[in-house]
Amino acid sequence: MPDHPHIPRPTHRRSRRAFTLLETLIASAILTFSVAAIAQSIVVGQAQTYEALHAQRAVFLAEALLEEILAVGSNKPTSFLSLYGIGPDLGEITRDLFNNIDDFHGLTDGVGLATVTDALGIDYPDVFQLFSRAVSVVSETVTVPGLGAVAGHTLTVTVTDERGRQWHITRFVPEPLE
Repeated sequence: MPDHPHIPRPTHRRSRRAFTLLETLIASAILTFSVAAIAQSIVVGQAQTYEALHAQRAVFLAEALLEEILAVGSNKPTSFLSLYGIGPDLGEITRDLFNNIDDFHGLTDGVGLATVTDALGIDYPDVFQLFSRAVSVVSETVTVPGLGAVAGHTLTVTVTDERGRQWHITRFVPEPLE
């Protein structure tokens, strides 16, 4: 008998402790595609956030100008409009001289025309200078349920960005009762 007993060798292979090159390449490809998909979703989310902020700025500019127009507080009845009709009266060449809602008709500011400014003539920050604004005032009579025909002005402030997209805010302002 031999001093060392014979130890039978297993007929199957030992379990592997390392990855093969193919497994590593497949795992790397899966990781690469996963990271790319996540990065793409982040980029899309940032673009949507920017677009929402851009639209919010446009609406802010429209509302600010509309509030400035309404703060003038005078809406002369149509029979008392100047000889010049809707729009600035003679000598009213800047916003600070406007004394009536209809004086704002045709007002424009912004890209290529002038800087976008607030009611005091102070420039808005640079991010707002990508927009232009235009005002339209139309005299009209609307029918209001329970009140009948009401004369007044429809104000529309249009804000346009550098790509031509537009935002509109419209408000009807009745003429004061006599």
